[in-house]
Amino acid sequence: MFDILGLCEWLLNNDKFEIALVNLMSDHRKRSFSLLNFVTEYLNGKSKRNEETYYFFICNEQHEIITISRAHCVKKLCELSAVYTSAKYRKQGFCQKNIKRLMKMMKYYFGTKEFKLYVKKDNIPALSCYEKAGFQIVKTINVDKIPHHVMLSQINRD
Repeated sequence: MFDILGLCEWLLNNDKFEIALVNLMSDHRKRSFSLLNFVTEYLNGKSKRNEETYYFFICNEQHEIITISRAHCVKKLCELSAVYTSAKYRKQGFCQKNIKRLMKMMKYYFGTKEFKLYVKKDNIPALSCYEKAGFQIVKTINVDKIPHHVMLSQINRD
């Protein structure tokens, strides 16, 4: 688990992981991506609201990123975003495992009780993954004129 400053510091000493992260995020966003994008997104988010942002990764021994997810936490609610799995590792349970790990850590460290995410209505593989991770559709909204489901998951205090 990294906050944005910890992630940047760690990346300075891990060239292979930095390259893997930039390649994965460029593929995910369908455009060029740099580490400066992470810092800019972090600073823009911090200036607008009081939140903490954390990144979660599952990697193999070759520093290849298998899956990534991000949590924006405000009080007891975390919004998940930037959930992405490298194409060759899809349909193997890595994304679901990463989301469950993220939720467990946010519960442990911050007492987070509720998690929210947005997913395009026609993204059937992602919907299936999120449902297996414990999320349920609560409503459908338009984001930039594209239908998205709002999904929630609540976890117990055990």
